[in-house]
Amino acid sequence: MMHKESYLPVYDGMPKFDPSFPPAILTSASAVKSFLIGTPFECRSVTQFPGGSANYVYRLHLNAAIGDIETVVLKHAQPFFRAWEEISWELDRQALEVEAMTRVRIGLPSTSIVQVPQIFHFDAHNHFIVLEDCGLDVMTLKDLISSGSISSTSVAETIGSAVGEFIATLHEWSRNNPDGILDAFDECPHTKRMFANVTYDHIVSTLHGVDEDSLPLLSGLEIERSKIQTIQRLTDEYRAHVLAPGHSTRDVFLMGDLTYTNVLVSNDEQPLRIYLLDWELARTGLPGSEFGKFCAFLDSRMRGNLNAAELASKVQSSFLEAYSRHAKLDSRLAQDTLAHWGSTYIYRMPRQPLCEEKLVSDFVKEGVEYMAQSREKDFLAQSPVRVLLVDKRNI
Repeated sequence: MMHKESYLPVYDGMPKFDPSFPPAILTSASAVKSFLIGTPFECRSVTQFPGGSANYVYRLHLNAAIGDIETVVLKHAQPFFRAWEEISWELDRQALEVEAMTRVRIGLPSTSIVQVPQIFHFDAHNHFIVLEDCGLDVMTLKDLISSGSISSTSVAETIGSAVGEFIATLHEWSRNNPDGILDAFDECPHTKRMFANVTYDHIVSTLHGVDEDSLPLLSGLEIERSKIQTIQRLTDEYRAHVLAPGHSTRDVFLMGDLTYTNVLVSNDEQPLRIYLLDWELARTGLPGSEFGKFCAFLDSRMRGNLNAAELASKVQSSFLEAYSRHAKLDSRLAQDTLAHWGSTYIYRMPRQPLCEEKLVSDFVKEGVEYMAQSREKDFLAQSPVRVLLVDKRNI
């Protein structure tokens, strides 16, 4: 992918590095602190964020505030996943993420309570991004729901509605290919292959019990041959669409990794702030593939944690309702959403259970039904995505 320099911010005063020098290795807080000495981001302390599998992420407490900014976040990449060093990931993912976030901040209205963190600096040679710190009071949507920290179902509804409207606005904005965004992000073959691998390539082998991953939670699982054959045709169709060169008229620009761990929400609800993080998998694609996974994660939290059920249910229903009011709808959108909801259950649940282990087989079986019957009109009309069957923009 060819990146536009206008979407790759460089902060004034940051040194230019000799490309003949080896890139910095910023895999510890001490290395980050030492590296930034003498730069505008020189800091008195560095704290590494726990969790996350892909990158090394730190909060910097600056020696000298930049305006009213006293802390920023630094995100450093290596050519592999931080949690699984044996799995490679191209370093160009950082330029892709920076360009995606910058384009969206420029292109979408700033009045939404959902925001994309501002990028202050991108260093392509040393593979790090300096970006806005969303604050000490934010939590992932997953943790917020699980801990019961959302004060009421009305706040949960506000969160779901805001995210649903933002994603719908993002999709609809991109349809006209503003400043070539669809052309640019269609040229992301590695990202598309990664998506196809975890979304389609393991589905049938998982159901047959012959996948390369050991899946003891599915021991004894039996699925009708006819349903597996239907799912095979479906995954083949979707995989071909994802990997085909040239975006189709149905494709939009996707955030790429819309999960409840990439949605940050302020614990302080006055005012409520929401941020969308981790745009490294931004690409073109079918809109239903974006939020089918998001809804699957919320649904698993809803049924896997009774204390969180009401809040998760409200976020999910208000998300779909808001999307349906701000985006172009048709039966194919509902079909794609339900199919990807189901594929998330089949792939994720046996490998990274989002619920009690005894429920994993039930979720996989439900995923099979969602995929196998995603093209059936009567099934769709009774499914969780039925709200997407009626275009409400002119109602």
